Amino acid sequence: MVFMIKKIIHKILLIFIAINYMHDARCQVTEKPAPPVVYFVTVQPETGFVKIVWIPSPSLNVHYYKILKAEFTGGPYYPPAYIEVGRVPATDSTFTYENSESFLHSDGYTVESVDSVSGLSDFNQLVDSTIFFSALFDSCSSKIALTWNDYNRWRSNIKEYNLYQKINGGMTAVIQTFQEGTNEYTLENIQANSNYELYIEAVNINEDRRSTSNMAWVNTDMTVVPDYINADYATISADNNIEISFTTDPNSELDYYKLFRSNSANGPFNIIDSFYQTDKKFTYIDNIDYFSGVYFYKLIVMNNCNQVANTSNIANNILLNGENNNLINTLSWNNIADWPGDVISYQLIRTIGQSMNIIDTIYEGNLFLFEDDLNDIVDYDNPLNNYFCYKIKVRESNNPNDINSTSYSNDICLTISSDIRMPNAFIPNDDVNNEFGPVFSFRPENYKLTIYNRWGLKVWQGNTPWDGIINGKPAAEGIYLYHIKIYNYNDDSNEITGYVTLLYR
Repeated sequence: MVFMIKKIIHKILLIFIAINYMHDARCQVTEKPAPPVVYFVTVQPETGFVKIVWIPSPSLNVHYYKILKAEFTGGPYYPPAYIEVGRVPATDSTFTYENSESFLHSDGYTVESVDSVSGLSDFNQLVDSTIFFSALFDSCSSKIALTWNDYNRWRSNIKEYNLYQKINGGMTAVIQTFQEGTNEYTLENIQANSNYELYIEAVNINEDRRSTSNMAWVNTDMTVVPDYINADYATISADNNIEISFTTDPNSELDYYKLFRSNSANGPFNIIDSFYQTDKKFTYIDNIDYFSGVYFYKLIVMNNCNQVANTSNIANNILLNGENNNLINTLSWNNIADWPGDVISYQLIRTIGQSMNIIDTIYEGNLFLFEDDLNDIVDYDNPLNNYFCYKIKVRESNNPNDINSTSYSNDICLTISSDIRMPNAFIPNDDVNNEFGPVFSFRPENYKLTIYNRWGLKVWQGNTPWDGIINGKPAAEGIYLYHIKIYNYNDDSNEITGYVTLLYR
């Protein structure tokens, strides 16, 4: 009996020793496995998937890895919550997360190692965050503003950032490299109506790791701006106004214009009108007195942001001036200041007479002064044939927009100044010198003769010579004052005042 009791006690002791041994063994394998070290996280630009790469845990008892995403739900001053987004076997060291929101913001990731027996785990709470890249297109300035955040764990250890670009499905290429500390850039000279694909790449200082951002897709769909606005000409219209013609690039989608005018090709230019115009070729009438000077015009087109999109060349009128001196008509004019093409020549066109006109070109060249000698064409027998009108015609060639224009000056008309002589005496009852009036080399268009007595009273007026009769009676002998106004065919006039003696035989 005693032997049996001792045997039972011995077995209990063995069981107790075994239990203690197993407890000690379990304590040895339930230590937390060492956490892996995140090597880098990167975004696949084309898909937006996030790839996490880590250095495996040195612990031998790792069963699998949990991939954790940090959620800063409590604000920047609170520790993040970690949400499991995936798990892989211990033999793996990469994971691709397909449900990321990398196109909306930067996300932080870390990896947790889990042992094979107890499920205990450990992880490094320092997260690696993705690079969030944004692109904002400004259609008014035709620029794309780019911004991105640092790769947070590589700060002070970033060699450079590379900016990648692809346009309209073409080749992807690095277009700009930035040093660390640069987190924004403006892309200029943007192609209109194109598809841009852009992303940034951070390069670790050791060049062994690279992390790319999300892809930013930008469509530069914007109103087509005209490649050119051609100021065709500023010419004198049939109503003696300055008519300015413009031709705009037919592909343009803009239709709001502002017209400027100046007294000088160098400005300053002042706005004289603004208007909407959908036609690509149109004219504008400026009611300014064309004879008051030479005027310079330019047209600008405004984009949808009320900014200048393009500006025309300068168009100016040609002002023709002239004067008569005996049998010489001297003509002068200004040049065309800013045609896009070449000036072929200035043609001086002359018209002779007021009926059955003779029209011919008397000069063609690039001078701005001409003297028309009338000695061989003056017609003393028919004064109407001594009425001369002129205008300038100028033509353009080699216009880069294939819009060769023609411009005309104002018309100017001159008559030959008649040689006017006034007698100083006449005898009404004489057979020869019995009238008083002007003696012309040829008769002007008209004249008005007025006679005053010695007290300054008007005693006679007409457009024919005076026969010495006042109110139907012969005038008394004496000295009379006369005033004559001569009207020429070009609306010029001459005035002469003097004294004439009336005598009787």
